[in-house]
Amino acid sequence: MKVGLNNKYGRPKGSRNKFSTQFVEALAADFHENGPDVIRIVRIEEPATYLKVCASLIPKEFTIEASDFADLSDQEVGELLEFVKALRARNCATEPGEMGHVH
Repeated sequence: MKVGLNNKYGRPKGSRNKFSTQFVEALAADFHENGPDVIRIVRIEEPATYLKVCASLIPKEFTIEASDFADLSDQEVGELLEFVKALRARNCATEPGEMGHVH
């Protein structure tokens, strides 16, 4: 067993947590001081990185809790879908730049 270790697996107990805590605290302090400027610089100089970070902050899945459609029956949802499809078909049939109107 190595000197200073609290377990037989090699890493001192709590060392990873201590590092993580110190790293996050240092990052938070740096962000507090430089964050808005760094964000602006990355947005301008590395837009792909900026968008990647933005996208990483968006949940991969989310649930919409409140909806005007929540109380619709399956039949009503189907009818609404058919109505939207008909509108899209009608708008696609009009001349380019001209919008079809619902009467």
